[in-house]
Amino acid sequence: MMEKALDQPNQKNQNAHSAILTVGFFLVFLLSGLHGIDVALKRSTLTCDRQESTQIECKLVSSGISGTESTRLFPLIAATLETQTDSTGGGETYRVMLTTPNQKKPLMEDFYSYNVVEKSQQISAFIGNLSQKSLVVRQSASWIILIPSSFFVLLGGIGIIVTLPNLTAVRSRH
Repeated sequence: MMEKALDQPNQKNQNAHSAILTVGFFLVFLLSGLHGIDVALKRSTLTCDRQESTQIECKLVSSGISGTESTRLFPLIAATLETQTDSTGGGETYRVMLTTPNQKKPLMEDFYSYNVVEKSQQISAFIGNLSQKSLVVRQSASWIILIPSSFFVLLGGIGIIVTLPNLTAVRSRH
């Protein structure tokens, strides 16, 4: 009889630990999915105006779930490619770096494999073409990331919702 009484608190602790681990497991899915959605919804717009033949003033507006950031780039003197090589052999990804005499700022924070070279060439052509008065360049992340990210959010959210009553029941028995 005494052994049964001692085993009961141990069983409650094991149930509580299992419920906490399960919530943690589903929380990883939920947070990964939210991060993926944040990445997929990022947008950057670079708007440039030629003040004089050699003076280019630009405004870079970057937005996503986490908010909007606006940066003045004056005078813009170069657009270059920064390369990142995947250590697993997945190839190279790029991002456009915008350069002024005092700073370097990426067009998008993350590295991508599509449209980046063209964006860099488009900005560089504008810098070199004295007769072009303005330029607008838009870059966004891949919307395809939304599909698995949404699945992760759904899986994590449902898993947490299903597991929380078990965690609450274990805690209330203590």
